[in-house]
Amino acid sequence: MDWSAIYIEAQTVISIVLIVLSLIAVIKSIQHSIKANLIEQVVKFIKNAEAESLLTGPEKMNLVIDWMKDIIPRIFKVVFAENVLRIIAQNVFNDMKKYANSYVENKTGASVDKINKIIIVSQDDPEFDKKVEELENSEEVKKEEKTQPE
Repeated sequence: MDWSAIYIEAQTVISIVLIVLSLIAVIKSIQHSIKANLIEQVVKFIKNAEAESLLTGPEKMNLVIDWMKDIIPRIFKVVFAENVLRIIAQNVFNDMKKYANSYVENKTGASVDKINKIIIVSQDDPEFDKKVEELENSEEVKKEEKTQPE
């Protein structure tokens, strides 16, 4: 039995395994970087899609996904298939909505659903528009607007 030949084969196998593991690590690192960039961009994409008031929710989601596809390098489009992009976009949207609802609740002491119901009921009041205008012109609202980040 030639131990030197076995030793050389073992070294070759170890070298190949290390190269493959290194490639996997590099690919995973790039994948993670792309995902982080996607998540950052999705917030902007959702904001832009929400400005498209004539589109339905699903149409807006498809628009966001199309924009996401545009920024993914071709080689990673297999990893970031449409269903993966949809999950990422939906999770970001859910987090944004949860934050917005929490913000409204903290500022008003009422849930968004309750506020919507109050507005719907209040719209029957003939003085509704006048009251909204008075509120918009109040010092408290102007002061609050100055403290809001853009």
